[in-house]
Amino acid sequence: MLNRKERIQGAHTSLSPGKTSLPAAGFGLVLLLLTACGGGRPADPVQPGAVAIGDLDIHRRSDMEFFSRLRRPGALYIRPPADLAAGVKASTAVVIAEVTGVRPTRTPGDGDPQPLIGVVLRPVEVLKGRLRPEPKEAVAEFLGGSTADSADPIAELRRTLPRGKAIWFLRWNGKSPRAAKTGATPLPEVDKQYYSLVHMEGGVFVQGPSGILAPTAQRNHSNPTGPSLRNSREKFQKPSELAHRIRTAT
Repeated sequence: MLNRKERIQGAHTSLSPGKTSLPAAGFGLVLLLLTACGGGRPADPVQPGAVAIGDLDIHRRSDMEFFSRLRRPGALYIRPPADLAAGVKASTAVVIAEVTGVRPTRTPGDGDPQPLIGVVLRPVEVLKGRLRPEPKEAVAEFLGGSTADSADPIAELRRTLPRGKAIWFLRWNGKSPRAAKTGATPLPEVDKQYYSLVHMEGGVFVQGPSGILAPTAQRNHSNPTGPSLRNSREKFQKPSELAHRIRTAT
């Protein structure tokens, strides 16, 4: 059974498609994570169908720079949800949200192998599931640390905050694995303040120039045999179409 560190590392696998149209039946290539942290959980976001999603279907090229900086290739491989239904089922909540900020969440001194950063979300609609009461606010946690492109990734992410909304598949990190053995070390309390993406290959979706994109997916990856967004039969052209499918699915 994977622990939290392995789940986070797995989300940043190198096995991922870059730009990809989102199919109703295909959730993504590789599975994983990242999260939300808290300081004061907002009141439950507006319930399904109650919010005008407005600019969800507008493609903003500048927003892609932000999401590309969240990619971390070469991490532990974790199998992705097989399709959209599986992705929704694996999520604690699927939300339409705006990004309002970025901040450090954990450091190697906290027992993590590398820094983690949190993308602060403002959910405007819950499409499926329910946000947990424990996190004070929705913060999706990603692997941080300096890269060849940036010595200060948080500053770069703050500089490129996306202006548009996106669909986020979030999984709460505070739930103990089903297969946890009796006497196993309990999850740290801090985990209850964070979410993870269900998978980097299909945890966030935005409007692209000619269809939906999974902007955190790795580029230049081919996966012709396994389940993926690209080899699914159904494809959505707009995030609003995907949102409607999730909202109305039983």
